[in-house]
Amino acid sequence: MSAINSISIVIPVTERGDQLLNIFDGYYENISTLGLDYEFLIVLTPEFASLADPIKEKYDSENVKVILLNRNYGEAGVLKIGIDHSKFEYILTLPPYEQISPASLPQIINELKDNDAVVVNRWPRVDHKVNRVQSSVFRGILKLMAYEVPKDPGCGIRLSRKEVFNDLKLYGDMHRFFFILAKQLGFKIEEVDIPQSKSDSYRRIYSF
Repeated sequence: MSAINSISIVIPVTERGDQLLNIFDGYYENISTLGLDYEFLIVLTPEFASLADPIKEKYDSENVKVILLNRNYGEAGVLKIGIDHSKFEYILTLPPYEQISPASLPQIINELKDNDAVVVNRWPRVDHKVNRVQSSVFRGILKLMAYEVPKDPGCGIRLSRKEVFNDLKLYGDMHRFFFILAKQLGFKIEEVDIPQSKSDSYRRIYSF
């Protein structure tokens, strides 16, 4: 079992925010039953400002904080804002849509053990073949840049000590390189296989 006693969950909403209200119930339920001190920080870009009031009305709690930005940032910048506002040592980043089942969140937390961070590899994959080809191409490109690359660089679910994020100084789209940069700095990172959610199976096109 993990020795984590408290955790900050940061959800950067820069895309697919229309799914947040549906998935957040699952996130909240599975974190709130773990017996940890916890907080959710939901960081909304202006495009998704309309989500702020529904979240505040449904979750009138000091454990759920909404940060509404006045301009757009890259996802790494939005993540950084959430992390800067967090109060606990351990940070779990989650997307505003379902890449894995929320029921798998306790497994990720338990995998931290003596590691500095845990990143999720969605496996087995159930998404469109085009997505998997793109992911394979992206990994091939990354291998030209680094000695070790993650199995699933497109997954936004990672649990880490705040120190790791602070040392990486992420910006723009650099969140995609979290695993590589942290490894290069000597942090100990574990990859954990979690089944991909069927609702994460639609075809999408990435720009590399």
